Amino acid sequence: MEKLPRMKHARKHCIRGCSGYQKILKCCCIDKRSSSEIHDHDEPTFPIRSDIAKYHDSGGWPRWFSRGWTLQELVAPKAVHFFNKNWEPVGNKHSLASVLNNITRVPSSVLEKGLPSKRPSVAQIISWAADRRTTREEDRAYSLLGLLGVHMPMLYGEGKNAFRRLQLEIIKMSNDHSIFAWGHSRKTGWSSSFLADDPSCFRDCSNVIIMEQDEFVEALKKDMKEEALLEFPRRRLRVFTVTNNGIHIWLPVVPCSGSTHFFIAKLACRLEEPCSRPLTITLGLFQSNHFRYFCYFATSCKAPAQFQELLLPSDYSKEENITNFVFKLDLACISHEDFIWHHSLPEDVIYKGDSLILTNTNSFAIIVYKHIEKDVFFALILSSCHGRHMARVIDCDGTQTFDRIQVDTLEEAFRVPEECANDEDSFVQHTHFPGSIQGARMIYRRLPGMKNACRITIDIVQCTGCCAPWKNGDIQVSRFCVHMNVGSDHSCTAAYERSGYAWRYERCYPLVQKILSSVQFDC
Repeated sequence: MEKLPRMKHARKHCIRGCSGYQKILKCCCIDKRSSSEIHDHDEPTFPIRSDIAKYHDSGGWPRWFSRGWTLQELVAPKAVHFFNKNWEPVGNKHSLASVLNNITRVPSSVLEKGLPSKRPSVAQIISWAADRRTTREEDRAYSLLGLLGVHMPMLYGEGKNAFRRLQLEIIKMSNDHSIFAWGHSRKTGWSSSFLADDPSCFRDCSNVIIMEQDEFVEALKKDMKEEALLEFPRRRLRVFTVTNNGIHIWLPVVPCSGSTHFFIAKLACRLEEPCSRPLTITLGLFQSNHFRYFCYFATSCKAPAQFQELLLPSDYSKEENITNFVFKLDLACISHEDFIWHHSLPEDVIYKGDSLILTNTNSFAIIVYKHIEKDVFFALILSSCHGRHMARVIDCDGTQTFDRIQVDTLEEAFRVPEECANDEDSFVQHTHFPGSIQGARMIYRRLPGMKNACRITIDIVQCTGCCAPWKNGDIQVSRFCVHMNVGSDHSCTAAYERSGYAWRYERCYPLVQKILSSVQFDC
């Protein structure tokens, strides 16, 4: 096939006479490795190796439907005919619309009638290319130019910046909020940029549609005060601008319940479902800079949404300077006490030997352990986000969804002062098993000379039962647990938490509070 473009005209004319070959000659004569031939070629090509039996076994025709440039070759032409390997007609894109929709995510209406004058949402179009690949990384973006109606120069050699540049061009010509909806269904992870770095990030956006301004305002009446909606200039909903420092945009924002660092922003787009509400994204705020966090946190029922002018960073190169964080786990002691691993959340958390690695795509992990014979559980909570990390151990019953714990852990990580978050310190934290004289103790140690690693040791210790159990949803991290003997027959555990530059104790008996109030601790 690679020799065809260099064949003499007479030889090509002879080949054209072969049965069925005229259907694919032009397709084979394009050198896909040549950017000039790709750019100059404007005629559709057709799949040549496909078998109807593969629809169910392999989810479609992998070779043709996994290529980036063939997406527009499927959508743009009015008629596309498919043949099996024996050149017997299988059907066309109209008759096979439902099957092709399952394979490509392209709506049946688009396959049957073509792209309407009012195009689908930006997020939906990009989602069609989420699982497609190209030889050159830049072509992941360039192959979408026609479908998105964008004109921009092709600069081969710019790598993944091509997709970032494509999104910025879309923002300049459109006010489609769905461009920020990528990853809306993800349960963990974070990004310093509000622009995606690859079309695969839009995989969950195949049914995202635009909300017209009146529909969006009507939906906001359930979350905002009516006078606030009336006073807000609607023209601000139609405009967001790109600057050298990020993207300026007005969005309705509501704080997450019990948090000062995380907020929920509502977008003027929704899922194509009955009674669907506006899609939301979670914003993090750290050191006056916003970042994207991938998890839905409950909002405060008392706080109405308010329009805020936001500056959303669009440069994801900063993430390259924040490396993964490694938690080295020492669990030998708990196995001696008959505790074993029960389950982990998320299921695809990354283990490497005795270490657990958190990344910007998997930034939070919960590991639940259970006693072999008794219904006694405890969980190790680990998080790493935007260069800050946190570890804690809590008791649980093995069935919690831990929805609230994630925001509590992140909030604590960002609340710890910078000088305390990065020094090579250590602390001990303890949780009591309800109805038992035992508890789980976690010892945290920063590893000397390693800024992005720590060691977590967990053991089972005896406890008098006087410390209150940790409650799911009301987690206060103990930076230290101090065990003290009071008299000859009394003992207690006092938990200390870092608050600004002072340590305070809580969850201990009034007698111990009185005694400990005179104790001086070195911060």
